[in-house]
Amino acid sequence: MKPIKPEEFQHVSDLEVVHRPTGTNVSTLRYTNPADACASIHVNFGTADDDYDQMEIIRAACELLRENARR
Repeated sequence: MKPIKPEEFQHVSDLEVVHRPTGTNVSTLRYTNPADACASIHVNFGTADDDYDQMEIIRAACELLRENARR
């Protein structure tokens, strides 16, 4: 599997990111506590790509969304 890199994501907003190689879109609701970011997420998987682990994409996306929430 290819590693997931933060620079592979496009920041659509502080609540939404897209993994460019696969087109996977991950978004969350706005929470008062930044630590709660990704408590509830919505995922639209893009192109099926066996080179990337879907759960790793979600984990990396959630970390980016948490960082956005802390700003």
